[in-house]
Amino acid sequence: MPQTGQPPGRVLIVGASRGSKVIDAARAVPAGGLLICLEGDRTAAAQAAADFEREGLARHASVMIGDPALFVRKVSGPFDLILVAPDWRGRLDAQLRAKLGAGGRILDL
Repeated sequence: MPQTGQPPGRVLIVGASRGSKVIDAARAVPAGGLLICLEGDRTAAAQAAADFEREGLARHASVMIGDPALFVRKVSGPFDLILVAPDWRGRLDAQLRAKLGAGGRILDL
């Protein structure tokens, strides 16, 4: 995790790819950073991709459409910050913790 006060360079969002928290997280990722959204709902994923494009964030934000339980195994950590929908938190907690970097955090959306 970057030192206190520095933005997270690698962010994973699970099951909640829309909303102001997601856009704020994407805006905070520095140049060269990465934001990955795992979204099971095709409509929400398409809207998230459009939101990132509209906000000029698409260069470092990627949306993966499919079951987050399957995709979380495929993404490489470590992540500085993981934002997760509460309904996915309980189901994927151990897998998400394994993706955290030193000092990383998991927050509910």
